[in-house]
Amino acid sequence: MSDFSGGARSKHPQAWIDLIVATDFALANVKLSYPPRYASRLRAYGRATIEEPGLPGSTSIGRASLVSPRELVDTIIHEELHHRLWTRAMRGSQRAWRKIADLAVEEEYVEEVTRRFLRLQDHLKLTGNK
Repeated sequence: MSDFSGGARSKHPQAWIDLIVATDFALANVKLSYPPRYASRLRAYGRATIEEPGLPGSTSIGRASLVSPRELVDTIIHEELHHRLWTRAMRGSQRAWRKIADLAVEEEYVEEVTRRFLRLQDHLKLTGNK
């Protein structure tokens, strides 16, 4: 992994995001809906933007997510889960529609699935199965 110590992560945030996406074991088999892009003005950790006619969807990463590789992976997975939930809803899944109909329910679901994903990745790494 390249050296992003000593503030290089802050000076070149997109390069660091790209490096983590390319090399982190937790993301190795994850096909992202949109490449994560650094958004310097975003105060939140991240934001998923739904695709609309004439407008592409996106995954934006805020500065708060750059504190560690783990936090960045957590944010990328979290935002990816929003994209996947929205896609399932648009394809007609009533379960997905019920989740996205209430922002609090959607966020709780995405947080729980993100935690489960990261726990599984930790387990796989510890047991050498990944």
